[in-house]
Formats: sequence, structure tokens, C-alpha cells
Amino acid sequence: NADIPMPKEEGLIDNKKDAYEQGDMKQKQNERMRSLEDFTALLGDEKKPADDLALLDEEPQAQKTVVGGYTSNRQPQSSIQSSAQAYQDINRTLGNFYETPREDPEKERLAMELDELRARLDEQDNRKKLQDEQMNMMEKSFQMASKYMPMNAAGTAAAPEPANASGNNNSSGKTTVVPVNQVRQQTVSTLQQEMSGTEFIEAYGQPRNMGFLTATAGMATEAKNTVSA
Repeated sequence: NADIPMPKEEGLIDNKKDAYEQGDMKQKQNERMRSLEDFTALLGDEKKPADDLALLDEEPQAQKTVVGGYTSNRQPQSSIQSSAQAYQDINRTLGNFYETPREDPEKERLAMELDELRARLDEQDNRKKLQDEQMNMMEKSFQMASKYMPMNAAGTAAAPEPANASGNNNSSGKTTVVPVNQVRQQTVSTLQQEMSGTEFIEAYGQPRNMGFLTATAGMATEAKNTVSA
């Protein structure tokens, strides 16, 4: 029996639970040792020159293992290898980000044509806006003219009749004479103006209070019904 331990080795474990726990611990320890071996191998590869450094393959070749007479394909890749591959991808991306792009004459020509087209479109838009503003101003001016100018029966603005120098002509053809008032210059002064006769008579002909007493006039004392002490 191959499962019987040797006399020098450990004896059989009575509890199956302890046996399973020890088997799990040995398996974890083996995986840890395998990860450390992969890490040391990776460090040895990084010490090589940059020209000889080869990136890890994205799809590693499958390894064939024989289990119970059957062949199975598996792709062994530890967590350290995957993290190292991700780290290298990030470094490669950052290096490309800071590199100056190469000059492409075709792209530059297309960019110049695009700028010219944008400038033309802006010029057309500005011209159209200016025309729209002028049309709006003309419409507003026509609206104000139609609002304040007199309209005839046909709906059009009546033209003003020309005025004759000699006067207005009526239906009979005779000239109507219109008197013109003479312009008088009125002098403005703060001095007292002279009163005419009619104004003087009207002012002094009004009734007056003749019994008004001034401050210098004497006042009559009334008799008091008292006895002097």
C-alpha cells in the first residue's frame, strides 16, 4: 500500500478534518513558492537590455498535461505575471502619450481647409445678420410712418398740398386773404406798471373796511362793574 507512511515519517492522522486542513496548507504553500519563483524569473528578465526585452504574450501557448490518460490544455498565468503585464502596458501607453506626434502634411492641409470653411460660414452668418437688422429697421420705419402720417380713403398716405405764396385758392378760384398778426415785443420788467383809468376806477370803486384800527389808534375802555380797593 503506497498510502502507508514510513516508520521514520509522521504517523497517520486520526481526524480527517486535520488531514484536509494540512493538505490545503501544503497546497497554498506550493502556490506561494511557485509565485515567488515566477517573480524571480521576471526580475531576471527585466535585468536584460531593453532591446532584448520581450513583452509577455497576450495569449500564451497552451501546455498539454496528461491527467489519468487524458490530455488537457491549460494556460498557467499567475497573478504576478498578469500584474506585471498590466504595468508594462500602462508604461507603454504613457510613453506614447508624451511623444510628439509626427507631422502629416495631409492632415495639415485638411485642417487649413476646415479653418477656411469655418471662416466663410462665419462671414456669411454675419452678412445675413446685418441684412436682417436692416430689414427690421426698414419695417419699423414704415410702421411709424403709417402710424403718424394721415391716410386717405384708398389706404395710402395723403401727400401734403403745396402752399401758395400769395394765399389759398378756394373752389371759385378767388384768393382768400388771411390776416397776419404783427409780432409785438413785450418787455419783461420787475418795476411797477402804470394803471390805466378803467383799472384805477375799478380798483378804488370796490367796498372797503373803513373801521379798521391801526396799532397807533387809541382804544375806548369799557366801564367795569367793580369796586376799586
